[in-house]
Amino acid sequence: MTKHNHYFVDVSGLDTVDVYRMIELIGITCPVAQHVFKKAWATGKRGHKDLRRDWQDIADSAARKLQMLGEDAGRAQAGQQAFVEREELTYGEHLAARQADQYQGEGGVMIRCPDCSAEHCPCVAG
Repeated sequence: MTKHNHYFVDVSGLDTVDVYRMIELIGITCPVAQHVFKKAWATGKRGHKDLRRDWQDIADSAARKLQMLGEDAGRAQAGQQAFVEREELTYGEHLAARQADQYQGEGGVMIRCPDCSAEHCPCVAG
């Protein structure tokens, strides 16, 4: 490839790739980054929001993430544990565990795959 290999993902084994599969393939684990990526994937094409509103939503989400990073830095400087991003369940792991009603991570935190809902995620729809 090129010196920019991190911009390429092999999708040769798939017939189609939607935004959720792409998020998984490129390893976006931050919920804010997932949200921004999803918005950017279809800016101005979703019907109920125009292009400007989608870009404003992206800017608002990015601004909140920057605010969160500042909060984390402040906590670390004060000697408190900073919040850190943690790996979420992959789509495959979630499907494997779909018999359970809840998925618990460290500290009892609910773990879900991106946009997990009966409408969007087959792991809870079926």
